[in-house]
Amino acid sequence: MKKLLALLLMSALLVLTGCGNSDDANSSADKDTNKSDKTVEQNDKDGADEDNSEDGAKEEDKSDDTAEKPDNSGENELTAAFNDYVNSVRTLAPEEERLIGIYDSVTGDNYSDDETLYAALTNEIIPGYLAFIDEVEAVMPKNSAIREVHEIYIEAINVQNGAFTLMLSALEQQDYAIITEANEKLTTARGLMRDYMYAVEDLAAEAGVSLQ
Repeated sequence: MKKLLALLLMSALLVLTGCGNSDDANSSADKDTNKSDKTVEQNDKDGADEDNSEDGAKEEDKSDDTAEKPDNSGENELTAAFNDYVNSVRTLAPEEERLIGIYDSVTGDNYSDDETLYAALTNEIIPGYLAFIDEVEAVMPKNSAIREVHEIYIEAINVQNGAFTLMLSALEQQDYAIITEANEKLTTARGLMRDYMYAVEDLAAEAGVSLQ
């Protein structure tokens, strides 16, 4: 944060005193002395005016140099905090991609049978996703705006993990109604993830950070 500097300027005043006190000094000497004193006084006055003028100019120049500038400290703090946050989340991204890759390999066009899907959910996807959630929740931004955005991410991955758990129950019970519920949770999770990405983009713009 920029600090304002107080400018203290002191001016020295020169006082000149006459020394012609003799009553018997001749008038011409007094006149010459008075004239000389006046000349010195005028010169000193001119010099003082010039000094004051220079002091004023210096004061104006210093005032310009020390003029209050916009306080960007808050913006800089947000930029630093946002960069730290993005770096933290990026280190977690590969694990999430790995787990989603496993899920994709046993669902949709890649689905082969219930047993394969069940084994993937039980042995890899759900345990891995629970550990992943713990790592995401361990990221605790100090900046309140970033913290609010991060909470959306936490909610999204918890809803998605809930969908995986429901899918496991549906396979165990062979209940298509539960599968429908699981798919609805997956849709909700995708919506939350979109909200999260939009919020991150808004924060990036506010912090002046490019996500490219």
